[in-house]
Amino acid sequence: MTLRWRLTILYSTLSALVLTLAFVLTYINVRNTLLSTFDRDLDSTLTQAIEIMKGSTRYNPSSEQWNVLSRDAFAQITQYISNQFIAEDFLKEKSFPNINNNLRVLGNSEIEIPQEAWRQLERTSNYQGMGKLTSNNELVSVRVQLFPAVPYPPVDVMIPIVIVAKSPSETNGVLETLQRALIVVALVGIIAAGIASFFASRSALRPITSVRDAAAAIGGRNLNLRVPEQGTRDEVDDLAKTLNAMLERLESSFETQRRFTADASHELRTPVTAIAGHASYLIRRTNPSDAQKESLEAITSLSVRLGRLIGDLLDLARADAGFGVEHVDTNLMSLAEDVHLEVVAIAGNTEIELTGDSSLRSKLDPNRVRQVIRNLVQNALKAGSSKITVQISKEDLFAKITVQDNGSGIAPEHLSKLFDRFYRVDTSRDRAAGGSGLGLSIVKWIVEAHQGSIAVSSELGTGTKFEVRFPLQGKNPTT
Repeated sequence: MTLRWRLTILYSTLSALVLTLAFVLTYINVRNTLLSTFDRDLDSTLTQAIEIMKGSTRYNPSSEQWNVLSRDAFAQITQYISNQFIAEDFLKEKSFPNINNNLRVLGNSEIEIPQEAWRQLERTSNYQGMGKLTSNNELVSVRVQLFPAVPYPPVDVMIPIVIVAKSPSETNGVLETLQRALIVVALVGIIAAGIASFFASRSALRPITSVRDAAAAIGGRNLNLRVPEQGTRDEVDDLAKTLNAMLERLESSFETQRRFTADASHELRTPVTAIAGHASYLIRRTNPSDAQKESLEAITSLSVRLGRLIGDLLDLARADAGFGVEHVDTNLMSLAEDVHLEVVAIAGNTEIELTGDSSLRSKLDPNRVRQVIRNLVQNALKAGSSKITVQISKEDLFAKITVQDNGSGIAPEHLSKLFDRFYRVDTSRDRAAGGSGLGLSIVKWIVEAHQGSIAVSSELGTGTKFEVRFPLQGKNPTT
């Protein structure tokens, strides 16, 4: 998981927690406020009922007095004695003929109070809590309040208890609506926070992305490039400065190494050439014995091999220094024929076939392209090929050079490393032939310097095929 997604998930989770906490607190606060208002209304109804009872003879209020009670409230009078109660509804007596028109509790309704209400009534002289209303065979949860109609008497004396009840359905409906609204708002808020966090994290990580892209573009041939410094004096700016300081050290070290390689190769070329020349002179102009001749020939061969290695090192030093290539109008088949003449003496019984378009031309560096073909053909010879085919052809906007052999082939695990410096595969190159492992590295540098490409495919026991593509003159917008 990327850092951007981790930050998005973290910010979204924190936002979800904050929103959830805020909405839970909001819900609790609103719920408490609504229930407090509800209880105050119920308490007001109870107060009115008590006042009516106190002002009546044997609790015989007129219908007009009871009419002041809230229409959505229910009232009931119950006689209470010690730890038991007698559910006798005085409002149903004939002495209250008009009460049925004003209180919905009358008729087939009855308020059921939990047992703990009566125990609490003994301790506190009032009770407030939940009860049940049975009306027309339906059971409804209601909120009730109990209060003695007269001062609390001694034990075993019956007293009237006024019970008022009110259904909290409207309040519960408001709370359910609020709960649904808060859930919807929370979900929308969490999604919005996630989207905002995603884009905010992208904005926050943009400096790191620019540093990463700049660092990825820096290679061994462009160590002079630097990653952009933000100038913000934060961690990203410190990272950019640290990378630039590291690149400066690498560039200095790499330049020292390149200069040493170039200087050493240049200084070694003259004495190596002289050694080879003197050995050849002794073989031609003197009459050495067989043992002496064998040693002189070995000196000559090793000098030539060392000279080629020095030449390869100089080429790589030029590549590292950023030297370019020439662009001269060149016939590619002529270059292939030149290479054929060079290697035919060492080809032995290997057949080298040249095919393709003999008139194909492009602006290339003839010496470097000739070096590409030579290295590929020599690699095919070292692989034990009996036949090598060099084909010149046109492919879209590119001139293609294909070198294919029927040698031992290359294992798949080696193909990705073939163009690395000093990398050699024993099955494709004979160490005794003097391969240094630099030839394909030089080939790749030459091809890329021409804005071209090189690809290789191989199968063990069947052979290897290299395909080199150079842009045709005037057809590549990068040239």
